[in-house]
Amino acid sequence: MTEWSLPITPSAETQWNDIIAELAFTAFSRGVNTSQQSEALSYITEDDINAAITKMGVIRGQALERHLITKEILHDAEVIRSRLISYFAQHDVTVHPKLRGFGALNALHPDMIVGQTIYEVKASKFNIKREDLKQLLVYYLLSQINDLKITRLCLTNPRRGVDYSIDVSDLQTSLGAPSRSQLLHLFKEELKG
Repeated sequence: MTEWSLPITPSAETQWNDIIAELAFTAFSRGVNTSQQSEALSYITEDDINAAITKMGVIRGQALERHLITKEILHDAEVIRSRLISYFAQHDVTVHPKLRGFGALNALHPDMIVGQTIYEVKASKFNIKREDLKQLLVYYLLSQINDLKITRLCLTNPRRGVDYSIDVSDLQTSLGAPSRSQLLHLFKEELKG
């Protein structure tokens, strides 16, 4: 694990961390995907807020009301958004690229691909979890089925200012597969059911 910044001091209560993370990533994504970067990178818009509320409503199974988005929530989201901008400055970022599914697994969208690295952003106050690593592994295996040249996997947490990355050449050994092709074969067989 590499520390690239100090943890943020939150303004909002921790119960809002998921909406804060979604607001930050939504605004960051808009800035990456616009041709007017300087304008788009300067603030979180009402459209960003509505998009984040909608997405969180789907995830939580209930709508979040706009008046619950306080200035403290927006402040924390802005800090995380700014950290993402700084972290990925000067890189060609592809946000939510589609990885075609296989077998029982539908298409998936990792947070980003930058060069030959798949990034997943987790803005939790907690350490990286095993499930986060499994998610990255599935993205990597799908990237191989999609014929993408991926050499690294990275979980980054802008709230805590840390990231964890692994070179994919170390994956097969870590997972006990004799080769990359054998690892991919085992994955495909599992998905075929």
